[in-house]
Amino acid sequence: MNHYPLILTRKAFVCPNCQKKTYKRYIENRENGQLIPEKYGVCNRINQCAYKLDPYKDGFLKGNPSDWVYTAPLPKEAQYHPTEWVTESLVPPPEANALVSYLLRTFPDKAVGDAVARYLVGSYGHFPNDTLFWRIKPDGRVCSGKIMQYDSDTGRRVRTPRAMITWVHTVRKLSHSIGEFEPEPCLFGEHLTKELQYGDRVGIVESEKTAVIASLFFPEITWLACGGLANLTRRVIESVKHLNITIYPDFDGT
Repeated sequence: MNHYPLILTRKAFVCPNCQKKTYKRYIENRENGQLIPEKYGVCNRINQCAYKLDPYKDGFLKGNPSDWVYTAPLPKEAQYHPTEWVTESLVPPPEANALVSYLLRTFPDKAVGDAVARYLVGSYGHFPNDTLFWRIKPDGRVCSGKIMQYDSDTGRRVRTPRAMITWVHTVRKLSHSIGEFEPEPCLFGEHLTKELQYGDRVGIVESEKTAVIASLFFPEITWLACGGLANLTRRVIESVKHLNITIYPDFDGT
């Protein structure tokens, strides 16, 4: 029996439509990572671009995928970051974190300090004055850490000469015993849901920065972030589905 072979790359490429590095290409051969032509893939900017080209629909690959059987890869044993890494990232002073510096000039010191402490916003030192957003499960498992650089004057992301964003596991070049390190899907701020009861209000936004700032304006809601609408999958919200969730996408819906 044939097996449905197509999966999307984890690595992002430049989208042939919008020219942003938010494009996942199709892999035809799981064993050697062979890619099919560049035009076949999916752009993660699902509202702004929404480019998607399926190699079956235009006849590049033959056969009907619905008649094939997809053989899922064997589940990998979950791998997490040591909690000590989180603690270490919280040591640098506020001026070492451009986003925190911006927030301190914009909002009351105590409110910012409380929010930064609740969300465990840290610094890594990979980029100058960078910000580290940990993604932690309610039981304390540290799934991943997203490192970003912000402008301390505007609070906006630094995008020149390129988008200053990476992950702790990428910087540390972690590897899994049977392949690349693949973080367990987790929402930013998810550790805060441990305190919530069935039906409590939760707001899910795209940006981690937005979640922190929203918590300053609307503290009665627990704010989480998915890092982009393309990441808002059933799997990632499984652990919070018992809560009263409202999704607030960005105005441009990236």
